Amino acid sequence: MERDERGPRRIATVDANEAFRSYELGLVTLARLGELLGTDRRGAIAFVESRGLTVEDGPASVEDALEDAKVIERLRSRPC
Repeated sequence: MERDERGPRRIATVDANEAFRSYELGLVTLARLGELLGTDRRGAIAFVESRGLTVEDGPASVEDALEDAKVIERLRSRPC
């Protein structure tokens, strides 16, 4: 992704199409996409959905959330 730094404050500009493609390929997270686009999380979700992708955010069910919590606890209990 090409960045163009300009002005005394060095504000970076990012091509929205390149940012979207990076998100679509899993190279950047939704949060990073929002940051690159200069928007918040909701703005990033709206941007992705406007491009025809559905944002799957979080577990699909309570059972999935509980399983995720169990995995996190197992990982936390492992020695470093």
